[in-house]
Amino acid sequence: MALIYATSFPLLRDCEMEQVIGELGTWIASSPHRGITFAELPGMLNGDINYAKGKISIETANFQKEGCRHFGLNLTEVNGALRRTHVVAHKTPTSFNIAITHDVATTNIGDGIGQMSKPRIVNDLIDKVGGGYDGMALKVSTRPEYLTKDDVQFVSEILQNKTDNKLPVVYVSCARDKPQINADELAKKLGGMAHVLVEPSVSFSYDLSRLMERRNAYNGAVSVCWPNGDRPKFYSVGGMLEELILKHIHERSFYQVLPADVTFDGIKNLQTRETIERLRAEKAMSVDEALDFAAQEGERYERQVKDLLGKIAFLETRLRQQSPQGNLLVSVSNPELYAREIYDIAVAALDHYLRNVHADSRKEDILKALLNANPSTGGREIIVEELNRIFKSAGDKFTSEMQRDLERLGFEVTHGGKHYLLTIPGQGRKNTIPATPGDFRSFKNNLSEIKNNLL
Repeated sequence: MALIYATSFPLLRDCEMEQVIGELGTWIASSPHRGITFAELPGMLNGDINYAKGKISIETANFQKEGCRHFGLNLTEVNGALRRTHVVAHKTPTSFNIAITHDVATTNIGDGIGQMSKPRIVNDLIDKVGGGYDGMALKVSTRPEYLTKDDVQFVSEILQNKTDNKLPVVYVSCARDKPQINADELAKKLGGMAHVLVEPSVSFSYDLSRLMERRNAYNGAVSVCWPNGDRPKFYSVGGMLEELILKHIHERSFYQVLPADVTFDGIKNLQTRETIERLRAEKAMSVDEALDFAAQEGERYERQVKDLLGKIAFLETRLRQQSPQGNLLVSVSNPELYAREIYDIAVAALDHYLRNVHADSRKEDILKALLNANPSTGGREIIVEELNRIFKSAGDKFTSEMQRDLERLGFEVTHGGKHYLLTIPGQGRKNTIPATPGDFRSFKNNLSEIKNNLL
């Protein structure tokens, strides 16, 4: 079967397992395609069931010991394709975690498995039972967290992997003091898989850049930051932005290894071991029973090994794709005006080279392939658009508002008598802007010099 959805996240610790099981029963019974009512699921709350009706089969597993409780649901549906959803919850005195996976297998050779599918139960559990805290600071939710101006330090720590969250963070920056994507819709689709943080203003970006050495998303760009220390992935405004972010997070979730205590087979193994221990204590287990239990446990471990081998193969493929031989750039220490500026310069250089090679040549084919695989972030275009707006509205003198706007873009502005000096922090290169230009062409020339010298 092909895994098309997987996630694991905390629920509110104060909630009871019965609330989770109740929501699962409601979810199963609410679909008109299944034709099953909650009353048809006896024993779901207190024991194990193995129920089938038409093309639907439901199996549950319960285990409780020493203040900890496990519950697992295996829902299998056949409707053109075989679909299996596992929901496993594990509650202890100090935590409450849940894992949800969705697999698909086609019944006919050549059939596709369709796109990635998020089961509705994920958002139902978060909204109705309650998302828990992922680490100390971030709460699992189907809604974005709209930040305030006082959150800069807190956000810089999250984006630099200095917090203990397990889920990735999608950081949405502002352009002209508003996000450029529908953050509410994005958070709803990513609920249980990622946190969505939305910055309040462009000035917030500027303050954040000082704490992050200019490695934050800026001017409407979006970054996905993983808690394991992987390099953040940046997305520029426009195109299929939301779809690209969803695809990236979904694909990364496929090769996560779920702890045994939030897998259906893990619960079955716990039940088997408890039964064996009880029968041994009672000295009532026959050889045949012992062999049967061992065979069942062996089959479950075999499935787990097969699943892990698949994840290893996937990771090996990713490593080959990201091997040093395939990298065009080596990291350099030059300060950047915006996230991935150096990358954009390299892409622009390739694009310029492409315009000067022979048509229908091998070089042209290679350069086109490189540019298709490495699109520009669009960051420079956003900066240029803002510069044009700032200088166009400047009037006949350099104003404090103009200075603030330039600083929000990431430039450093210092007053030097009759002139202002414009620099990129950390670099010696600078441009001079007169406090009072001689004529209308002066600011226009300054703008051209900034584009040529600093961008």
